[in-house]
This record gives sequence, C-alpha cells and structure tokens, in this order.
Amino acid sequence: MINRIDAPWLEHAHLDLLPPVRSVWRDTWPDCRLATAEMRLLGVVRHADCEGWEVPLRYRQFLQHADEEILLDVIEHNAQDLVSLLCLTAVLQRLFSDDRGTFGLAQAELLGLARTHMRRGRHDLGVRILQEARTMGRLAPGYGRAMRELVRYFKRERRVAEARHIWQELTSSPEPLERYWAHIEEAKYQEHGTGDLESARAAADAARLALDGTTEGAPDRVLAALEHRAARLIRREKRR
Repeated sequence: MINRIDAPWLEHAHLDLLPPVRSVWRDTWPDCRLATAEMRLLGVVRHADCEGWEVPLRYRQFLQHADEEILLDVIEHNAQDLVSLLCLTAVLQRLFSDDRGTFGLAQAELLGLARTHMRRGRHDLGVRILQEARTMGRLAPGYGRAMRELVRYFKRERRVAEARHIWQELTSSPEPLERYWAHIEEAKYQEHGTGDLESARAAADAARLALDGTTEGAPDRVLAALEHRAARLIRREKRR
C-alpha cells in the first residue's frame, strides 16, 4: 500500500469486528478498541506492547537501518492481534447466535444487542432480547428508547395489547418526555382504537402535564402537535 501497488485480496469480503463490538458495548465501555475488547471479553492485558500507531514508524526505521530487532515487537503485536481476533470472533459468534445461553450481559448490553438484531431484520430474536431486558426494570439510560422501539414493533405486528402494556408502564417514567410519549400513545389508542374521545382527551391532558416537568422546555413541534391533537378531539366531541 505504501508503494501504491494494487492488492487483489482487498476486493474479497472481509470481517470487521468493530461494528458488532460497538453496537453492544459502546454505551458501557470507555472505548471499543481491540485492547479494551481483549481485556473485558478475553481477560488479555498487554504489557509493554507496541502500540498500533508505532507500527508504520518502526517499519520505516527498519527500511532505513535494516535492523530486524526493530520489528520484533511489531511481530509480537501482530501475532497477539491475530490470536485475539480469532478468539473475539468466537465470542461474538456465540453472542449473536440464536441460542445465546447465559452470557451474563447487563441491561445496557442487552439493549445494544437487541437493536443490532432488529437493524439486521432478525426481529423475533431482537424482541426476545428486549423482553429479557424489560424484566430487569429500568436500569440503563437507553431503556426508554428501547421500549419505544419495542412498542413500534408490536404496533406494526398488530400486537396492540402487548404494545399498550409497555407504554402504560412508561407513563410512570422519571423522564418527562417518555411520559409524554406514553400518554400520546394512549390518546391515539383511545381515539382511533376504541373511539373513546373522552379518554383520548384525558390522555392528551396528561401528556401536557408531563411536558410541564421538562427542565428545558418542550420542542415547538411537540407543543404544536399536542395543541393540534387536543383541538381535534374537542371538535370531534362537539360533533357528537
């Protein structure tokens, strides 16, 4: 590559472990470098290791001085990379398999794993993992976002009862915007699902109260949508 010579092997498919590692652990690890993954997943701690950024520098020094000892640490570094990447591949293969078993993941890690499955179209497995995370209660910062994703999936699949049970749980969320979202979902359900306009308006009023708890104020588009919904419900009630 330094000499700008074409490398035909670059045209072949390759496996990049960084995206799956990031998808699961980016919210729980300080970073997702190989050294961090080695330490946390494999128990490997490198001592006096040649850093990756040093490799090009040492190679240039080798070309200048023709001293093979300059590359010894580089060779050891690359050898450990190969072993660790092989072991990490096995760990990730097990983690992302249908039969994950008791992997001992924390809730934030489960949420990341589930989102990755959902993005890849493996919805059944993703939903199963989200349900597993849900049984733990609210522990991780991304819990509410994950539950909203689960609600959207259930609604698409016309599993309204399951979706409603989740958004009703979120009406007691400590996050005002999550409470707002949950009450709006209830308002939609009552207006379009049951036709109970009085209950729909009560849910919209509860959504407004939830917004009062926001410290930085609700976005204008959220307030406009809420006003539009409330006005529509009032008009529909008057026409009855």
